[in-house]
Amino acid sequence: MDLTNAVHRQYSSAVGPFSQLHHLINSTGPFDASQFSAKPYVPDEAVHSELFDLDSRLLVPPNWTVIANFSLGRRWIILPNINPLRPQQITVRIPNHSKWPPHLLKPLQASASFHTSDSRVANLGISRYLAQVLTIWSSSFNDFSSYFETLSFGTEIVIEEICADMKDVKIRVSPSPWNDSFLTVDELQEQWQLPSKLSPKVIELKDLKLLRILNENVALVRIEQHFDAQPVIFKSSPNAPIHIYHELRMLLTLPHNPHWVKPPLSLVSMPDLQSGHTKVVGIILHYYEGGSLAQKLRTRTMSGTLSWHDQIRWAKEVTSTLISLNKHAETYYSDLKPDNILLSTTKPGQADSIVLIDFEQNGAPNAWEAPEIIHIETLNILSRVAPDCDIREAYQGMLNDLVGTNEDDMPGRYQYRPRGHHVAWPHLPASEREAAEVFALGKVLYCIFEGVESISTSVMTSRPTEQELQFPRFLRSPPALQDLILACTSGAREHDRAAPFVVRVGNALFPRGKSGVDGEPLGSARDLVEVSQKLWMKVLTDAGDFWAAKVRYLSGMHTEEDLTILPYIQRPTLERVLQVLNNIEIG
Repeated sequence: MDLTNAVHRQYSSAVGPFSQLHHLINSTGPFDASQFSAKPYVPDEAVHSELFDLDSRLLVPPNWTVIANFSLGRRWIILPNINPLRPQQITVRIPNHSKWPPHLLKPLQASASFHTSDSRVANLGISRYLAQVLTIWSSSFNDFSSYFETLSFGTEIVIEEICADMKDVKIRVSPSPWNDSFLTVDELQEQWQLPSKLSPKVIELKDLKLLRILNENVALVRIEQHFDAQPVIFKSSPNAPIHIYHELRMLLTLPHNPHWVKPPLSLVSMPDLQSGHTKVVGIILHYYEGGSLAQKLRTRTMSGTLSWHDQIRWAKEVTSTLISLNKHAETYYSDLKPDNILLSTTKPGQADSIVLIDFEQNGAPNAWEAPEIIHIETLNILSRVAPDCDIREAYQGMLNDLVGTNEDDMPGRYQYRPRGHHVAWPHLPASEREAAEVFALGKVLYCIFEGVESISTSVMTSRPTEQELQFPRFLRSPPALQDLILACTSGAREHDRAAPFVVRVGNALFPRGKSGVDGEPLGSARDLVEVSQKLWMKVLTDAGDFWAAKVRYLSGMHTEEDLTILPYIQRPTLERVLQVLNNIEIG
């Protein structure tokens, strides 16, 4: 089924289908399978349309460049051709695919924009369309460069409609609603009470020159007057300053370790025109030129240069680093995946070593998150968006049973929490946090020893080369490591081959086993809707089963079946994982 369908958007929504709980339970609305075709769905990859020829409608050469796409085709980084540019974190927001004219979906490649977020996005029809629309808009200014410089940090340029005549597109500029959430250095220090020797220097945003956008919140920049004018990393989060502030304090207070990111080189500030105060909007970090473990695994596997010695060394380093974080730093790491593991060398010819980045402690994508964390997140979502007040209160009670009554923060306003702001991680006992780390570690070990950059083809994010090998299928790992990885990932949804599951093939979703690939039959739109309903119902019921089993376990009233619902109990410790790795012989 085409990725612009309402059923697919449930996978991209932060709350899934749970705001429409009655439709999900009763198989009505978007989950009424009878309204969809039962014929095998054959994706139509055609771009050209007799109703809309994009090439014939391009008016002038564009003076905007499309960099990346986030939020599954809704938010874009598109920059004007102005030199120099500051990293102002200005994004472009466009309407949901459901609001586009139907005859524009294919020529603008709406489905591909759902999952394409890297540099390939520049070649999509919607990218060329947006660059043209923005060129028409910016050309109406006498001095657009000066105007662009005045836009506040995190501003959104909102494309209000997608229409055939690009001259008719309405655009408005919307300041970030989170500007009031930024704090001054003094306001942060009032909460932290850190020794003055830990406070880094402050650099103004206007002094940063943008070199390259790396992802939604990270840019490579140069600051001529500082750091020998060498490239450094600017990290910010205009839509969630609380996470940057939490990471900032983490990095300032962590003990030194060569296997996690160095402390911030400086803070980045800019004046708040409304209050007159100077606010902290980001941090400057060391730039590791070696790239990520994900990139290294892909390139070395393709070139045949991935060595067993390096694989074992990386695996031990990642495991030992997690142990150090838990024991010596007395904290945890919640977002372990190959993209968050960088490789660093200190001397020419020296073997590259792993460096963990991203210490926001705000969880991970579901593919890397332990099932017990996902269950708690599901209960939290239901407690906020379930349509009936009594149902919301019931789910809130279940959530409180698992993580206690959390302190209420002012929405969007940073308040110091020693262990972070995630709904689950900070509130678990240390042993359960370690078990959740071990789960993600198991999947990282799979990537390392199978020589792949990820565990599977993601429904929501594609890569330039889609990998064929999918977790938990093994091709290269020896039996001892296979057993270790399976033990670490106890409870992973991928282990249950009978469970409803959805896969993406190109620009369409299919039920697992009906993808039309490798001899599988081709599923229909009706098949997909039925499987999606079963999948989300399983998410719902699994969360409830987990709550009930854990309540019984904590009270000493659990059954043998309850232990199978609490998979974290069965996982090895980090020390045990390291012991197994140390016993593996390097041939």
